[in-house]
Amino acid sequence: MKLTKKQIQNLYKFTKQHYVYWYDLQSELVDHLANDIEQIWQEQPQLSFEEAKNKAFKKFGIFGFMDVVEKRQKALSKHYYKLFWKAFLQFFTIPKIAFTISMFFTLFYFVRWIEHNRIVILILASTVIIVPFIQLYKNKRKLRQKEQNTGKKYMFEEYITNLGGLAVIIQIPFQLLSYVADKEIWTFNMEIIFTATIIICVLSFYITVYELPPKVRAILAKEHPEYQIN
Repeated sequence: MKLTKKQIQNLYKFTKQHYVYWYDLQSELVDHLANDIEQIWQEQPQLSFEEAKNKAFKKFGIFGFMDVVEKRQKALSKHYYKLFWKAFLQFFTIPKIAFTISMFFTLFYFVRWIEHNRIVILILASTVIIVPFIQLYKNKRKLRQKEQNTGKKYMFEEYITNLGGLAVIIQIPFQLLSYVADKEIWTFNMEIIFTATIIICVLSFYITVYELPPKVRAILAKEHPEYQIN
């Protein structure tokens, strides 16, 4: 006995009622529930759809789908960081390595030239912090609009919209700003550390905003043909 389209839609609604809001994860759970229900019907054909559904749901334990969501988030995080480091390493082709080195020395000599001017360093570090958060806000706004238009949200896309948790890297310049007031700390080594930190933050932001999203959306489109790439 096969499930009808109406019953399949009921399962999607059921997963959402149990706090699974992401369509990609809903689809997997619905497929799992549907297979279980059909197997239950083979053994107990007298059961109604609701009875078979509740029996299938009990297999997920007292926490329901929450364990599945948590495992997916952990797996997603691991997969995302794997993609990030792969993109990070691929970024360093010979032309880009030369460009990055040029950026480093340009910024390094600029830091030395301003002679630890607190205002200039504050502006520089604040820019590295503020610009990504502006982009983060724009990404979230665009994603919300897309979700309203399609009625669907994807966990992976939500993850990259939040920069995959890498926004924490952008907070590192905050730590460096605490040293700006003390010129004695601004040794040669400190200048190198400050410059390297700014460069790493900029590269990480560029990769998470411009390099990764197209790759992640390609994965989503392959796994979910109905996914709309904007």
